[in-house]
Amino acid sequence: MEGKNLLRVFLVRHGETAWNARGLYQGHSNIPLNGKGRQHARLAGQKLVGEGISHIYTSDLRRARETAAIIQEQVGCRKFTLREDLRELNFGALEGLTFAEVARRFPRQAHCLLTQPEKFLPPGGENVSALTDRIREGWKDILLHNSTGTIVVVTHAGPIRLLLGLWLNRGAFWNLSLPHCGIIYASFSAGGGYPRSLILNL
Repeated sequence: MEGKNLLRVFLVRHGETAWNARGLYQGHSNIPLNGKGRQHARLAGQKLVGEGISHIYTSDLRRARETAAIIQEQVGCRKFTLREDLRELNFGALEGLTFAEVARRFPRQAHCLLTQPEKFLPPGGENVSALTDRIREGWKDILLHNSTGTIVVVTHAGPIRLLLGLWLNRGAFWNLSLPHCGIIYASFSAGGGYPRSLILNL
């Protein structure tokens, strides 16, 4: 796709879970992939065969970990690292609820989520600022260990939207549609910075 003296990144959202299918907030809840999610992961892996993947990084939550393991099997990559800092936002008391249930039980948080997501703080959970900080630090650490090569990063919708904002020096892309196991491609010069190329939903 591009020259060898670049860091090439394939950013992958995890496959579908039963909670996704029901429209429930998951956050840090450790929900496995469903059958459709495993099929999503296999299709993503097929797209990445032949790309010369040198390392797979994944959120340690089960739905991401299972997605990454299926991709690893497809592409034959030996290096596989679990990262807690790639987790989704901790939704606290909202986990396991639909948005309609959140709107009934926590109307202030529901309104904030729709109108000012950067200020959203779920009861007993994590604010977006904390998520942003850990995603930023996690990305810096990945860059320290990968100046060139081709890597896969498997994570969640929130972290992906924040990473895109970080890469482009903008706020998070909250309205971006991210299909399960959708793939975003980016390439960087050594040391990171702005992407030299960026392809959404490959």
